[in-house]
Amino acid sequence: MIKEDLRKYLVRELKEMVQKGIISDFEENDFQLEHPREEKYGDFATNFALKQAKGENPFDLATKIKEHLKVGAFISKAEVIRPGFINFYFIKKVYLAELYLILEKRGNYGNLEKGINKNISIDYLSANPTGPVHIGNARGIIGFNIANVLEKSGYKVTKEFWINDIGGQAERFAKTLYYWYQISQGLEATFPEGGYQGKYYEELSNKVVQSLDKTKLSGLREGEQIEIFRKAGLKLSVEGIKNTTEKIGVHFDKWVSQEFIQNKFTDEAFEYLKDNGYTQEKEGAVWFTSKDFQDFEDKESVLKKSDEKGTYTYFMDDIAYHWARLKKENIDIFVDVLGSNHHGHLPRMKAALKAIGVPENNLKHVLYQYVRLKKGDEITRMAKREGTYVTADDVLAQIPADVLKFFFLLRAPDSHLDFDLELAKDTSDKNPLYYVQYSLARMHGIKRQASASDGQAKEIDYKNADLTLLTEPEEISLIKELATFPEIIDEVGENFQIQRLVFYAIDLANGLHSFYEKHRVLNVEEELSASRLALIEAVTIVMKEVLRLIGVDAPEKM
Repeated sequence: MIKEDLRKYLVRELKEMVQKGIISDFEENDFQLEHPREEKYGDFATNFALKQAKGENPFDLATKIKEHLKVGAFISKAEVIRPGFINFYFIKKVYLAELYLILEKRGNYGNLEKGINKNISIDYLSANPTGPVHIGNARGIIGFNIANVLEKSGYKVTKEFWINDIGGQAERFAKTLYYWYQISQGLEATFPEGGYQGKYYEELSNKVVQSLDKTKLSGLREGEQIEIFRKAGLKLSVEGIKNTTEKIGVHFDKWVSQEFIQNKFTDEAFEYLKDNGYTQEKEGAVWFTSKDFQDFEDKESVLKKSDEKGTYTYFMDDIAYHWARLKKENIDIFVDVLGSNHHGHLPRMKAALKAIGVPENNLKHVLYQYVRLKKGDEITRMAKREGTYVTADDVLAQIPADVLKFFFLLRAPDSHLDFDLELAKDTSDKNPLYYVQYSLARMHGIKRQASASDGQAKEIDYKNADLTLLTEPEEISLIKELATFPEIIDEVGENFQIQRLVFYAIDLANGLHSFYEKHRVLNVEEELSASRLALIEAVTIVMKEVLRLIGVDAPEKM
C-alpha cells in the first residue's frame, strides 16, 4: 500500500534526522498522511510538523524537515504549505508499479493481512421479527458490505442475525395475532395495549391458524394459546425475513434466537457478572454496575427484573449473546450494526463486555439512521407499530435488489437517507448505479473490439504492455485513483464509512469518462493502444471488485 510505504519512508528519514540532532524524538503514529484536496498540491500531505512542533514554529520545522529529505528514489519533491504541512509528489514509477500489481493480482488487489488469525462476528439487520423488513430498517444490510470489506482485510468473519423472539415486543406481537384470531372466530376481543396495527398482522394470524392443528388450541388457557401464537407467528415472520434477505442477496451464517441464548447461556453469564462484583441489587431488581458505568437511574441497566420469576432483561440476554461467542466460539472482535435509536445502549454494553473480558476496542458499533421513502414530493416515515411502513418486498417489486443496495450506500450510515424511488426506477445513467455499470460495460466492449480487431478473437497481453507510455493527465489521474483502493479497504475496515465504496466506484466512472472524452484506445499506435488497454483492464479489475463488495452485478454488456 503506497500510503504505508510513504509512512515507512518518512519514519526512516525522520529517525535519521533525530540521530543527527536536527529534530526532536517523536511518536511514530502521532501524525497523519492524507491526500490533498486538489491533485496539483501533490499526492500526500502530512501534519507531522504541526503535531511535533513543541513550541517551535511549525512552518520552520516543516521547512527544516523538507531540506533534509532525500528525494529521487520515492518522491520527486516536497513542498511546505502554511501553517506547516509538507506535501509530497511521487515519482511516476511508484504509480506504474501499482498498475502492474493490479494486473498481476487481479481480484486479490487490495487484499490486506491485518485481520489474519482474527475472528470477527458481525450482527446486522436483525430487524425485529414482530413484522416484515421495511424500507426504514432494511438499511441494516450495510453490515453485509462491511463484512465483505473485513473479509478482504484478512479477517475470518461470521455474519449473524440476532432474533429478538422474547420479551415485551414479542408478547405484544403474540397478543395482536391472538386478537385477530378471536375476531376471526366471532368472539368479542379488545385490541391489546401497544399492539401492532396493519393488515399484515391479521393476515399473519390467519396463516398461523392454517399452520396449526386446531385441536392444539382447544382446552388451553388464554395464556397458553397466546404462547402458541407467539412461537408460530415468529416462525412465519422469520421465514418471511429470510425470504426478503435472499431476494436482496444478503446472507447470514447464523440466525441466533434470543430465547435459545437465554435458555443456554444467560444464567452462566449472569453468575459471572455477579461473582465478579458487576451487579447490585436495588428496588428488588439486579442492576449492572462497574467503574466504567454506574448510571443506576437508567432502567435499561437492569439485568434481572423485580418480578416473581426474576425475568432476565434484553440487556442481560445481549450480554449473554456476546458471552457465548466470546467463550464458545473464540470471537476476537464484535461488530454490532444497529439503528440509531440504540445509541443509549452503547455505553452500558461496552462496559458490560469489558466486564466479561472483551477488550474495550474490540466491541465496535455502527449506528445507521433509518430510511424514509421519497416519491416525488411525498415522504413516508416508517413506523411498524402504527402500521405505516412500506416493506422491502414492496420496493423490490419495483426496482432490482442491486439498486436498493447501491442506494443505501449513497449516504454515510449516520446520515439520514430519503430513498428516491423515482430515481431508483430510472434505468438511464442518471441512476448512479447504472452510470457505474455502463462505464464497466463500455470497458468490456472496448476489450472485445481489441481482441477481435483482425476479425479473430485473441488474448490480449496486458502484462507486457509498456506502461511508461501512459503520460496524459487523464491517464495519470486514473492510475492514481486505482492506487487508492487498498487505502479505502484499510480505512473502511476501521471506520466503517461504507459509503466510500459507492463514491469510489462513481469516481472511477468519472475518471473513465474524462479519459474517453480525450483519448482513443483503439486505432492509435500499437504500443500506445496496448498500454491503454492495460489501463482499461486494470480499471475493470478494480471496478468489478468494488461492485462485488457492494454486492451488485458487474455486467459485461448492457
